[in-house]
Amino acid sequence: MKQNNTSLRITYLSPLLFLIGCASMSNQDNHQWLEQVDSKESLDWVQAQNNVTHSHFVKNEKLASLEAEALKIMDNKDRIPMIQIQGKYVYNFWTDNKNPRGLYRRTSFESYKTSKPNWEIVLDVDKLNKVENKSWVYRGCAFYKPDSKTCLMFLSDAGRDASEMREFDLTTKKFVQDGFFLPIGKNRVAWVDENTLLVAVDSDPATVSSSGYPLHVQYWKRNTDLKAAPVIFKAQPTDMTVGFYSKCRPEGCTVIIERVINFFQVESYFFNGPDQLSKLDLPMVYQIEGVWKNEFYISLLKDLNLPGQSYPAGSVLKAPIGQWTNLTSVFAPTPKNSFQSIAFSRDHLFLSVLENVVPKVYRDGFVAPIKDIGNTTLAEVDENSNQTLLMFESPLTPPTLLEWKKNQLITLKKMPSLFDSSRLKVEQLEATSKDGTTVPYFLIRSIYSRGPGPTIISAYGGFQVPMVPSYESIRGKLWLENGGQYVLANIRGGGEFGPRWHEAALKNKRQNAFDDLFAVTEDLFEKGLTTSSRTGFVGGSNGGLLAGVAYTQRPDLFKAIISQVPLLDMKRYHKLLAGASWTAEYGNPDDPKDWDYISKYSPYQNIKSETQYPSMFLMTSTRDDRVHPGHARKFAAKLQEKKIPFYYFENTEGGHGAAADLKQRARYVALQYAYFLEQLQ
Repeated sequence: MKQNNTSLRITYLSPLLFLIGCASMSNQDNHQWLEQVDSKESLDWVQAQNNVTHSHFVKNEKLASLEAEALKIMDNKDRIPMIQIQGKYVYNFWTDNKNPRGLYRRTSFESYKTSKPNWEIVLDVDKLNKVENKSWVYRGCAFYKPDSKTCLMFLSDAGRDASEMREFDLTTKKFVQDGFFLPIGKNRVAWVDENTLLVAVDSDPATVSSSGYPLHVQYWKRNTDLKAAPVIFKAQPTDMTVGFYSKCRPEGCTVIIERVINFFQVESYFFNGPDQLSKLDLPMVYQIEGVWKNEFYISLLKDLNLPGQSYPAGSVLKAPIGQWTNLTSVFAPTPKNSFQSIAFSRDHLFLSVLENVVPKVYRDGFVAPIKDIGNTTLAEVDENSNQTLLMFESPLTPPTLLEWKKNQLITLKKMPSLFDSSRLKVEQLEATSKDGTTVPYFLIRSIYSRGPGPTIISAYGGFQVPMVPSYESIRGKLWLENGGQYVLANIRGGGEFGPRWHEAALKNKRQNAFDDLFAVTEDLFEKGLTTSSRTGFVGGSNGGLLAGVAYTQRPDLFKAIISQVPLLDMKRYHKLLAGASWTAEYGNPDDPKDWDYISKYSPYQNIKSETQYPSMFLMTSTRDDRVHPGHARKFAAKLQEKKIPFYYFENTEGGHGAAADLKQRARYVALQYAYFLEQLQ
């Protein structure tokens, strides 16, 4: 799910679903009781496993220093504060050791450009938690217009996806008494005007999908009872959810209601009033990317064939609002280039693309004039002016924030190097998968490396989410500086090469993603870069499923595997929390045809007592309300039952991100690197 402060655009992808699983092929699940998240029995079991892990790692001489280094990096005052431009202010959310839950703050753009901006605190979340005796985690503030005097603020309880919504006065810097308010839930909200919202709430089980998301849209006027607000749109009971696109630009405001059938099928309706919905009459193979100068822009998830027109999946098209089939191509994919996102300033159109898995930004068809080799991404665009910020970085080059003025790039801020990269290099290599497909991967290692070295591999391979190598200072300091190597595998199922790359690992083709990972690993062995005794894997969410499959299908390839906030039991995944929303990705295990292929890789169902497995570390969060902690719990319990060693850590806060503040995050990452250093050196 992705929000931005000007529109609350719901995208329904999880940028990270986390890791692992195992079990016997029996239909009986002896560990299902662990799905009761907060039962005394479950929490006692969790505490017992945490105690074992803690007892082991407190003896690790490196853990304390790793944790201190991680916290120092996270608390670095020279980090670049990312901003959103809203009228005369730029807003930033900042966390550090003194403010672990963070400060929502603002300043002028001119002040922001200085070395010491004059920040004005809008909300101190740590103070709010003390006053209210809560564990709030800030989740964003949605503006109606850039100069609006209020915004809709979202606060998560302990880091869960579900949030409480309160209207916040940006002048008095207080919550609006008797303002718009929604209790904690997986709700959808969009501004219609300053006194009206479109709202979809999850409070009534009769109007909630099997995924736990709302299906009805209400038209809610200020100072009225939400229960009396008319329902103006209903999705089908079998749909995933409803969503909104709400945006105000100089030429006017646009509101779109989306009927989200599943992750990859959407019907869109332009909102012209509570009883005036105009359907975008195109086949459901698109995603709306934006509206600019009275034209709508879409990207294609599948090929689109209309009379006299044919466009491949991955294309970006535009048409005047209401003239749905009067389409014009804006971007056409190539075998190596894929569309990622679109943005608009007052006068310019920006396209973010991947060129052989390297991010680039185009303005009106011309690439940003950066000569250095690395990643260029769009950091911020003001839709009411032409202010544009770019970010440039590479795995070995710290981020630099640039202002794009006409054809000139002006450096605004640059983060200092936080690890020694002078003796490191980045290579893009290729492996050949089982079916002959070429799979690229990135390798970061020492320029002096001459033989097999300790290597961590990471990959995702799902939901059309690309994995792009970036500057990660904690990995650099805690792993690369200690002689480790890092590999990022661009396996099928992700979005590195657009929809076709994703389609190649969808449902019954899922094994392709797994085979791609195994091919990359074996390619490293063949090139003499590492060995199975020095290779580890880490993955989260869908990458956690990948880790679980690596553990059960190819235990011979790895010495150590980390599974974070994992998706593991593919027999019951669709019955747990948001799991039903992922059947378009994996298939429905209740359908015998789907279960036939799912059962062959579901980690929980494929643990065998006689197999020699690598070391396993399972990490999850009690408060994860996206991927149920029962996946990791049951997997660990089955390993325990079969007397297979493992480590387990469950944070009580953090949601799907597994940590709610800097200290929790520092402990989380320190445990990972302590584990890999222990296992692979």
